[in-house]
Amino acid sequence: MTTSPDILVLDKDLNSHGGVFCPSPLANMPIWNHHPKVFLDVSTTGQAQCAYCGTRYVLSPGAADQSSAAAHSAKA
Repeated sequence: MTTSPDILVLDKDLNSHGGVFCPSPLANMPIWNHHPKVFLDVSTTGQAQCAYCGTRYVLSPGAADQSSAAAHSAKA
């Protein structure tokens, strides 16, 4: 497996479940020529790595606070 650079994920990049999908346009990957689409939960630990391609998505500092607050307000 080749080493992929870390992809910095902003709060606006997270979907409503606090994650991203890989392959992703954030990593300059055309969806049609890569592995199956998988969901990666980034908001729980601040990072997630794709088991297929090794791309690691890292939540931007400060974005975790914003996504936790948004999740908390959605539950209220």
